[in-house]
Amino acid sequence: MILFGMLFLVRTIIHLTSSINFGILSLLKGKDIEMMAALYPTKKALKNSIGKSLNYMETSMFGAEYRSNGKFAVVGPTPLNRKWYAEVEMENGKIKKVS
Repeated sequence: MILFGMLFLVRTIIHLTSSINFGILSLLKGKDIEMMAALYPTKKALKNSIGKSLNYMETSMFGAEYRSNGKFAVVGPTPLNRKWYAEVEMENGKIKKVS
């Protein structure tokens, strides 16, 4: 039970940290930006996947972050091993743009 509580606390801290960082970014850009994990080893690998479906992992405890149409922020290569960040634009379930 203690282990479960600790895991929940760690996940909450990670989520809040992500929300704060990208909350500030969304204020600067004037857009709502969410973040989840894009399961690609590098940002370049994600960019090479334009036109394909996104390989991702949901990280939010509060509902799905993925949208088949629209923009959202991602982190990679995993939610805990954050080496790069990107904004992904999706159209009809396919990656349209990565920045």
